[in-house]
Amino acid sequence: MNNDTTSGPIDPEELVQELRRLRDRIPNYGQLTLRQAQSMVRVANLPVEVVHAGLVAGKGYAGTKALVGMTGEELWQLNELAGRWTAVDDELVAMLSGVRATNLKRRHIIGQAVLLIYTTLRGLIKQKAHSALIPFVAMMKEANRIGGKRKQGTAIEGEQKPPAA
Repeated sequence: MNNDTTSGPIDPEELVQELRRLRDRIPNYGQLTLRQAQSMVRVANLPVEVVHAGLVAGKGYAGTKALVGMTGEELWQLNELAGRWTAVDDELVAMLSGVRATNLKRRHIIGQAVLLIYTTLRGLIKQKAHSALIPFVAMMKEANRIGGKRKQGTAIEGEQKPPAA
């Protein structure tokens, strides 16, 4: 049975608060610099067979705790915990992908609407009855520098302007 008393879509701000609350409950949670993460990747991703054999050896060797600071059993439990948190990692990656896809869809709808508005208004301002729309079209045209036509005499980066005659 679901004990959740809320229903319906969650607000983005509420979700951020909830994620932060959950983050605070994750044991040993922390961030790594890119350099730190890169330095760990190779050793953290040893082949499963190597890890398993090493864990078995760690359980069988009495000096494991003195050697690595943990008993073979503690290492075994840490490996199991890492596997369980990998499921969380996978779920969060999938959720992030879904949130990004949903936001891309939202932005696409907005972009399509804005382009339709721009195209429609550009046609309407040709009629005197819609001259009040001219500033809006001008504002949109000014804001749309990407992919727009260059002004006469403006050089593209790296291009040389021909000398004035």
